[in-house]
Amino acid sequence: EPFRHLDPTTAEHDRQTGRNPRYWRDLDLEAWKAGEGAAHLKAQIDYPWSRQRCQLTPQLGKVEMSAYQEQLKAAVA
Repeated sequence: EPFRHLDPTTAEHDRQTGRNPRYWRDLDLEAWKAGEGAAHLKAQIDYPWSRQRCQLTPQLGKVEMSAYQEQLKAAVA
């Protein structure tokens, strides 16, 4: 947060939305936990995480490490 204003995209978003630069510093933690924070936590707990399919797992083992490293070197060069 102390460096948020240094990121041009974030600073522009904050300017457009009128975000208080002291939002997190001035936040009443207990009030947040009782309201919005509680709702976020419940949504995370209730989300069906086990039903999500990992995009990377099916790809594991399809490329040998040496071939991957060569591809990486070629991409950087």
